[in-house]
Amino acid sequence: MQKLQFDSAAAPAPLSKVLKSCWVMRSSAEDRQTVPDLLIPDGCPEVIFVYQGGYRKVALHQPEVSQRVTESCLVGLQTQTQLVTRVSPVHIVGLKLKPAGFYRLFPKVAAEAAQQNLPIAQLRIPWLQQLETQLKALHTAAEILDHLQGTLPLQCIQMPDGLAIVQRCIEAQLQEQGQIPIQELARQHHRSIRQLQRYFKQYTGITPKQFARLIRFKALYKDSVIREVQPGNYFQYGYFDQMHFIKDFKAHLGITPTAVADRDFQLQNEMARISRS
Repeated sequence: MQKLQFDSAAAPAPLSKVLKSCWVMRSSAEDRQTVPDLLIPDGCPEVIFVYQGGYRKVALHQPEVSQRVTESCLVGLQTQTQLVTRVSPVHIVGLKLKPAGFYRLFPKVAAEAAQQNLPIAQLRIPWLQQLETQLKALHTAAEILDHLQGTLPLQCIQMPDGLAIVQRCIEAQLQEQGQIPIQELARQHHRSIRQLQRYFKQYTGITPKQFARLIRFKALYKDSVIREVQPGNYFQYGYFDQMHFIKDFKAHLGITPTAVADRDFQLQNEMARISRS
C-alpha cells in the first residue's frame, strides 16, 4: 500500500442533484504528515465517515484552538480556511453535497451544522448509520457512487419553495463566480433582501453574502493558485480595489498574493490542489 492514497469522482445524474462528488482517503502507518493540508471552503457541506485514524484541524484565523476528529460526522457549510493534519493510518470517506441536497437529506440539522462537525452517532439517523457500515467495504469513489445511486435519493425530502429559491441563487452565483449583488438576486426572485437572507440562514446556516464571498474567492483561488497564474485585474473577480483583494486573499489563505510561490505554502496547499483539480 502507498503511504497515501486519494481517490475522488464527480457524481453522475440524477445523483448530481444532491451530491457533487465523493472521495476516499487511505494512508499506511508509514505516512508521516509534516505539513498540514490547507482546506479552503468551497460552498459544499460534507458527510465524513471516519473508519480508521482521523485528523486534527485548526482554523487559520484561530491557530491556538485545535480540534481532533476521530468519529464520523456531518460537516455543514464552512466559511473559514482550516489547516488539517492526518492522524495515520487513516481510512476516511467523504460525500461532498450540494447545499440544497444537504438540507433535503438532513432538514433538522442542516442550518445547525454550519461551521460545525456534528457526530453522526449522536444524531441517531438510522439510514445514515446503515450507510456508514455499507460504505466501509468499498474501495474506490466509483464503487461508492454506484452504491449511492440506489440509496441516497430515497432519503431526500421534497424541495420547499424557499429552498428552491436558495438553490437557484446558488446556481446563479456559481455561474457568475459570486459576483451577483444580493439585491439583484432578491429582485429576480421577487423577494426582499431580508427574505432572501432568512431563506439562506434557514436552509444553509450562512447568509447569501457569505456564500457569494466563498464562491468569488474559489474562482480566484482556482486561477491564481491551482493553475499558478498570477491574477491580473482583480476587478474581474469582483473586488473593489487592491486593498479589498489583498485583505480577502489573506483572510482565506493566511498569506499575501505575492507569497503563493513559497515552498512551504505549496506543500501545505497540495491536498487542496488534488481535491479541486
